[in-house]
Amino acid sequence: TLRQPVVLRAALPRFASLKDDFDAAVMVHNHTGKDAAFIVGARATGVSWHDTFAREVNIPDGAGREVRFRVQANKPGRATFQFAARVKGTKDVLESDAVQLSIPINLPATLEAFATYGSTTGSVSQPIAAPKDALPGFGGLNVSMMSTALIGMEDAVRYLYRYPYGCAEQVASRLLPMAVF
Repeated sequence: TLRQPVVLRAALPRFASLKDDFDAAVMVHNHTGKDAAFIVGARATGVSWHDTFAREVNIPDGAGREVRFRVQANKPGRATFQFAARVKGTKDVLESDAVQLSIPINLPATLEAFATYGSTTGSVSQPIAAPKDALPGFGGLNVSMMSTALIGMEDAVRYLYRYPYGCAEQVASRLLPMAVF
């Protein structure tokens, strides 16, 4: 059994979404053999702070306290949090600890897709409007055109063609949609 005098454990959500406000917390455990005041500090990338970067907390010997810092996820990717704590007034390295942890910051977006089809002998225009609640700097426009109505079916055809089980029923079931395509 190994027990350090000061132990930190990060208490973060498993993930956050862009613009989420949440508490980045750390558990500070005191095993120094005495009641002590701790200086607990935090820093992070990928989030903005609603709080101070350091706190002072009193923890009795053998107890633990959660220290929370309010943050907001401000860009998608990964947010990395670093927490450090030491007994106030000491320079002893054994009476300090640090921990680092990263979580993903997800982009809460859904893809929007639509299709226009028909036949023409002249030109056709299709008006496109950007969604009102689109996030600036994210997303895009992809246009695909095909001479048949099978556009976007490539993955389905590939799945039918490569279906791994080959008994008579599956082979026959695979042939019917291929004939229709």
